[in-house]
Amino acid sequence: MAGSGESPPILSGWDAGRAYARLVLDPIHNAFRLHGELGPVFAIDPPFTNGKKGRRGVLVARQDLAEHVLDHPEAFLTVGLSLVRGPKGSAQRRLRDGLIRMNGPQQAVFRRSYAPGLTKTRVGAHAQEMSEVAAAEIAAWPTHSAFDGLTALKHIVRRAAASLLFNAGSDDDALRLAGLVERHSALQYSLFPLVAPIAFPGLPYDRLLRHAERTEQALMDWIGKNHQAQDGDDMVSRICALRDEGGSPLCPSAQAAQLWTLYGASFETTSTALSWAVMHLAWNPEAARRLLRELSRDGEQTPFLDAVVDETLRMSPPVVYQVRRTAADCELGGVPLNQGDRIFLSAAVMNRDPAIYSEPNTFAPERWLTMETNAFRPLAFSAGPRRCLGVNFARAVIKSTLAALWPALLVKVKPAAEIGVRIAITQEPRILPLIVSHQNGKFVGASFTGAAARQMSHAVH
Repeated sequence: MAGSGESPPILSGWDAGRAYARLVLDPIHNAFRLHGELGPVFAIDPPFTNGKKGRRGVLVARQDLAEHVLDHPEAFLTVGLSLVRGPKGSAQRRLRDGLIRMNGPQQAVFRRSYAPGLTKTRVGAHAQEMSEVAAAEIAAWPTHSAFDGLTALKHIVRRAAASLLFNAGSDDDALRLAGLVERHSALQYSLFPLVAPIAFPGLPYDRLLRHAERTEQALMDWIGKNHQAQDGDDMVSRICALRDEGGSPLCPSAQAAQLWTLYGASFETTSTALSWAVMHLAWNPEAARRLLRELSRDGEQTPFLDAVVDETLRMSPPVVYQVRRTAADCELGGVPLNQGDRIFLSAAVMNRDPAIYSEPNTFAPERWLTMETNAFRPLAFSAGPRRCLGVNFARAVIKSTLAALWPALLVKVKPAAEIGVRIAITQEPRILPLIVSHQNGKFVGASFTGAAARQMSHAVH
């Protein structure tokens, strides 16, 4: 796809090293800065690769180029969720081979198998169940004292995923499995296994490999325990009904890789987005007040609730980069690419493009009452033929939880809390100390600090 005008910058040597270092240290804040300095498209040739092909990274913050990339999955391949490959034959390597990393005809077959269980109608049929899960969890929250809101919100989403998608009800094993999957994700995204993949006992890489083995075994055990008839409607039954390219049932480790992706993605992205929604509402008392008013009048069907979800996804997309790999030599936005080069679509930057969004650094849910949404506006669950299958589930759980929470409790973030941001599969707050009390409509803007605060209204990147 040809670009226009002056060729985009291509960084190499020390300039590339500095850019990489900035992105590793703060991939969100520094993405805004680098795009501001270098433009909506720029490339980085990693230092110390001796000019090897297939190593270039291109950062893109132009919606037309993002549409081109995501609409052509045969030319721009997905790369999966894990950054650490793992040794040949290891559980770590096998767990990477779930649906997201798959490309080609087989992944299309697998997507078609999963899709009926994730339609808007199918998910909507469980609206009452989702509301009951959220209400039961919220009723047990302590009042008038700070507690770990991040864990509390994750617990709601894990229970909803286990019950609605995997027919596991309130199975404690499902919640423990979610903890293993989340820990596995966190270990993969820590720095040391990436820069020092040495399987020496006690080192981070070795701990990751051992945890991958435990996670894989737990996934296989859970599939064996929960597998029902192959014509069941839950996602475990759909996994067990899949066939490999030779027509045989998937082996247990391949089934585990599918479950790792589906179960992990179901609660990881959703709970992250839900946490950001609570923070944005706590920061913006006018939006919080309007949400309470409209929920009290119209319930979960109020359009303003959808608008709050859309604005949260715009301001703080759970996945800040959509990453693709070139299938062949090509060109994108004026940058020549070799097979294997990586494309990083800067969702967080595109979602604040002033050419598309007026007052892009302001949390203004009301914009979505008149502005049309699509997969790219806001860009949060990818787009095109490989758009996230769980988007309906994620939106439904976020809406059900906010609809249960907001009329019941006045939610505050602990004053002056320093809230950092952890980047793994998603970007999530490192902590979320909440204080709740009976809802009285007296909203006061939050005053937390840290990297999370830079994503709030009027923050300057």
